[in-house]
Amino acid sequence: MGYIGGAPKFPRTAFSIRLLRLHHIMWKRSGVAMSPFSKSIDEFLDAYNPLILVPNSSDGSDQSYHTREWRRTMSSAVDAYREMLRREKLIHERMMAMGPLNRLAEKCPKCYGPLVHGKRDDEPHCIVCMDGNFQHRRHLKASVESPQLKRQSPSLFVEPQEVSDMERKLKQATQASTDNVDDGTDRCTQQHTAADDVRTGKTWKECDDTGLFGMACRHDQILQLINIVQSGEKAHFPMTMINKLIEDTKEGEAYSKKLGFLYDIGCNIEKGIIRRNQFPEHLEFNLLRFGTSVFHAYVHQWSCQLRYNPRLNKGWGMSDGEGMEQIWAFLSPLVRQLRYATKNHRLVALDIRASHHNDLGRTYAVHLLLARGKHIEQEKIKSTEILRQIEFEFGHNIDNLKGQWDRQRAIQLSVMETATEKEMLDQIEELVELEDKLQEANRELHELRQTRRRRRTTVQSSRLEQIPETLTVIEAEIGSLVAELGSENFRNLPGASNAQSKALIKLKVSKSKLYEAKVGVAEMQQKWDTGGSGTRVQARYKKQMNEKVRLLKNKWLAYDHRAQNYNSEFTPQTALETPTLEEVKSFGMEDAFWNMGPVSHPNEPWAIDSNIQKGISAYLTLIHCQDELNRISREARQAVKWALQRDKKMEDIYTALNSENQETDVLTETQTRMVDISSNHHFSKSVLQSIFQNSAKRHCRLWMSWNQKCRELLSWSNKYVINQTDENSNLLEHWDSLIVKSQDMWEKLVKGESVIMEFGDQADHEEEEILDQEVLEHQGGEPEMFGTIN
Repeated sequence: MGYIGGAPKFPRTAFSIRLLRLHHIMWKRSGVAMSPFSKSIDEFLDAYNPLILVPNSSDGSDQSYHTREWRRTMSSAVDAYREMLRREKLIHERMMAMGPLNRLAEKCPKCYGPLVHGKRDDEPHCIVCMDGNFQHRRHLKASVESPQLKRQSPSLFVEPQEVSDMERKLKQATQASTDNVDDGTDRCTQQHTAADDVRTGKTWKECDDTGLFGMACRHDQILQLINIVQSGEKAHFPMTMINKLIEDTKEGEAYSKKLGFLYDIGCNIEKGIIRRNQFPEHLEFNLLRFGTSVFHAYVHQWSCQLRYNPRLNKGWGMSDGEGMEQIWAFLSPLVRQLRYATKNHRLVALDIRASHHNDLGRTYAVHLLLARGKHIEQEKIKSTEILRQIEFEFGHNIDNLKGQWDRQRAIQLSVMETATEKEMLDQIEELVELEDKLQEANRELHELRQTRRRRRTTVQSSRLEQIPETLTVIEAEIGSLVAELGSENFRNLPGASNAQSKALIKLKVSKSKLYEAKVGVAEMQQKWDTGGSGTRVQARYKKQMNEKVRLLKNKWLAYDHRAQNYNSEFTPQTALETPTLEEVKSFGMEDAFWNMGPVSHPNEPWAIDSNIQKGISAYLTLIHCQDELNRISREARQAVKWALQRDKKMEDIYTALNSENQETDVLTETQTRMVDISSNHHFSKSVLQSIFQNSAKRHCRLWMSWNQKCRELLSWSNKYVINQTDENSNLLEHWDSLIVKSQDMWEKLVKGESVIMEFGDQADHEEEEILDQEVLEHQGGEPEMFGTIN
């Protein structure tokens, strides 16, 4: 297979391509560093070969030798081999005449394969998620490459110029709209670092490249990455991704595909696009849709969730927007070893590892889709059973529950705050905060006075002297706010007609603060549970968690105090829940306790009837499961149609490369393309034949890996297909024909017949099934992990 030298000029060491290929395959799967790999090969080869010694250049003695060190030379050979692979990939794309949409289909044929009809108008054609990561940093004083080398960005990375252009456009649009639009920050902006990330190069004084921003499809296939250079998670990163996907999915001169984006602050992104009037054609025809990732949706205000939470809106299926989190976990083994790599080595390594992630996802695409579909089907059955039970026991049928949900959305979305009302509500929130501080200070004063004077520390004694003054200041601020809130505007505030209503408004604010504190604990717990962080980071997480838990306790005490007083003073028909602190800690983010209905609309059935709330939840799950199953049926057929199209192209190329053309022959389009590629790159047809053989083998292997579950997937999902066509109904026959042709193609390429192995006994078969299941679990195929598929 040949050798590659360890230096560009006068190499003294060469490495076989077989060895470099072995290293490349091992590195993709394990991320093995160059130094331990080279030493391992040394140890393996030296055992049964002559000892190779290198003279010591610093000592002129004839007996001064040392063993060879070829980490650096092998690293150069690996770079050359990787460059060969990159160029081979580019030639392959030109041979296949791949455009931007074809490249997307190469990454995820389920999302971007040939379109299968059957979706509703409110459903996006494809759904993606976006997220940033700041663990993949590069040290400022790391290795430096030669300044004469001009490197192109790897295939998965967006060119820096595109990012800079979008940053410039956003600045111009923001300056143009500053005088006309109130650009005040909203609650969602304040709750997210991504929305208002002011971190700059000073935040990481010792770092050059400070992180990554990524976009993935709903099957966790990486579509694009952006290298972040000395900044935080800025708005122009998601805008660059949105613009990139819009242009890549464009067909001809028209924009026809509806795109769905899930992002931690999808609400903020959409508001910015509308304010700056970006993508006017897409806005006019409603071709862009935004949502928040499911976990981060719970940090948003309820009015925001009603518009952007994918679990509360149709069209998203069971997509949750958390796929990039799984991808960051997959790339995490590279964090340490790339911290001190050169700029190019870092980007190339991330590109190779990310491409390998895509290859794995594509190999197991059919297995994962079938397993996910069957899991969703079980969730649908469970929801149907819950609805049937509620109708039998309480008489609430599905039409009644749908009506209650529609009424809830209509009522809660109709509460539009004017500027005056918003100002008043902000003052009420400030009043509640001051009352909470007053209560905390009184509680602290009581606890300090309970301690014996001789046992008080200096800090406690000083604090005991300061608290009375603090109480006076807080009481004065409360008095000032109460005077303002006694104005005519507050008396006319919706829902503030009497003492009970005003108490409910305060309770709503207090419960919202408790909810925010609970979200803070949940987010911190998620960080703490993430593997790979060191002892120092874990200690910092522990300190932050203690602060979050202390805040949760204070907010619980404030809510519990108000709720207890409300229940005893007004004796409502349905008493407000007053759970213990331990119960609040155990509540999930979807627990019924967090429903604001009892304090905002105490007379509505959907707000106070737990059975109706349970029914609404089951109804929403049911319709989302149905949407998901319909989408899975389309994605299965899009993937198979992509395979059939790809096989047809491969056949045409095989014919073009293996036919002997005469001067008088009229060349086909494929033959003309092969001739042009050969002449433009100055190499013979045999080079194209070699590239084609590698590509054809990969594709044949892919079809064979799909074949195990493809027939089952198509047959199982047939009942969820909408608008079945004759073309789709014959897919099974076309697929069987593809498998036969793939086997024939492989035998032609290797000039030998395929070997069909048989399991010696059932135990061998079961062992293979277990190993396959482990791979599926790693790729997110385990049923319990389907919530992470975006």
